[in-house]
Amino acid sequence: MRAREKNAIGGWRLGAVVLILGAALRAAAEEPGARITIYQPAGAAGQSLLVGGATYGGAVPATQPGSFALVSERRAFDLKSGKNTVAVRGVAARLDPSTVRFRSETDPAGTKVIEQTFAHDLASPDGLLERQVDREIAVVTAAGEVRGKLLSFDAGYLVLDTGDAAFPIRMVKRGDNIRDIRLAAPSGGLVAQPTLLWSVSAQKPGRHTAELSYRTSGMAWSADYTAVLGKSTVDLSGWVSVANQSGTDFKGARVSLAQSAPDVGAPAAYPGLRGQPPKTEVFALDQPMDLRAGSSVQLELFQPQSGARSEEILVYEPLANTAYYATGYPQTDCTTYQYQAVKTFSEKFVEVALQGAGHRLPDGRARLYRRSAGGALELVGEETVTSDDDHTLRLRTGTTDEVKGERRQLSCQMGASSRDLTEKIEVKVVNKGDRPVQVLVKEYMQRWTNWVVQEESIKGKQVGPVAREFRVKVPAGGSKSITYTVQYSW
Repeated sequence: MRAREKNAIGGWRLGAVVLILGAALRAAAEEPGARITIYQPAGAAGQSLLVGGATYGGAVPATQPGSFALVSERRAFDLKSGKNTVAVRGVAARLDPSTVRFRSETDPAGTKVIEQTFAHDLASPDGLLERQVDREIAVVTAAGEVRGKLLSFDAGYLVLDTGDAAFPIRMVKRGDNIRDIRLAAPSGGLVAQPTLLWSVSAQKPGRHTAELSYRTSGMAWSADYTAVLGKSTVDLSGWVSVANQSGTDFKGARVSLAQSAPDVGAPAAYPGLRGQPPKTEVFALDQPMDLRAGSSVQLELFQPQSGARSEEILVYEPLANTAYYATGYPQTDCTTYQYQAVKTFSEKFVEVALQGAGHRLPDGRARLYRRSAGGALELVGEETVTSDDDHTLRLRTGTTDEVKGERRQLSCQMGASSRDLTEKIEVKVVNKGDRPVQVLVKEYMQRWTNWVVQEESIKGKQVGPVAREFRVKVPAGGSKSITYTVQYSW
């Protein structure tokens, strides 16, 4: 359970026993796998790189700018009383060392890390040369052997101090010119994998169980759905693809998928503004995953459903979510949205009743198919998919002029303290078809992050940080109007 080395890794000479936690973890089979939460910035989920086998999960998530993962795992190891030098191996190569957190569950008050170094890529050729600077090396070239102290190096040359009286500095060309490079053993031995080097102070000797957590880049996820549309039913399956480019393996990891809203906050020039923190939705996967470095793993989101009940719904979204609220400035000008083009047409969706999903599913991309008269599958297209609750999934199938709409501001007034604004909005939808339709009106409260609906003619439902939906049934040739009053404060 304990590996001893004469010198501390990375030049540390603390005179303490080096505890190799990787070996201890392998011996402690009872320790569970890591818990990993992968965060995608808003809009990134579902964006993936298609590869072969698209009908079986079939996509490698592209690592989006701003995506990251939080890794938490339990490690078991031995400590002596006093100062210990600990090498924690098997961590992600792309971790942020400033985010590392250590907590002993055995003696949290008496155990702490007093110094930390993150060592990675030290067994690569250049990593080994880096550790030999100012030390004697031997270079075998086509013309013979050259010995000297390594002063520096780059991709083209090694710079050596040979000690020659006349010409002590020698530049040795790399590439095909070099046959062999001989190095002395590095102090502390080789570090062949990413390693956290800790100086740990412990009051209680013996076996400790500790929680190690950190943030790393190089991990991403995407959700993909396949739907075969029938007259009033849908055959549906869903997969999540998790990519691990973090530089280490995670066996039996418990993975959660998170999608965060854009950052919301007041700029330094306006410290008095009150804003809500970004909202993040987290979807926990039901079973553990083995995530090898450089791999992409697919996992079913739910049991494939055949003949699931579906219903067509038309969605009218007058204004796109332009996310003014994410700039950090409240929109206090009542004319802010008066010059935006209001969309008049609606979009067609199919709502699918889910059975046994157990939780809300992550938004992603859906490939939609229909069966031809001969029974063959025909691709309808690739569209977005959203899930508002545990029981329904919404698939976009296209646009329509069957239902048209309009939006107008009925009133807008700044409060007496100039720290709030009240706005009244009317949205009208007109059914130009010859059948009654279900219409979902989606509105965005974009002026600021703090808002409350004071009154509404039809009861709405909040479905995001700034989104509210209203459902109405519009008769053939008829119309429905929705009014609501919202107050923003900052």
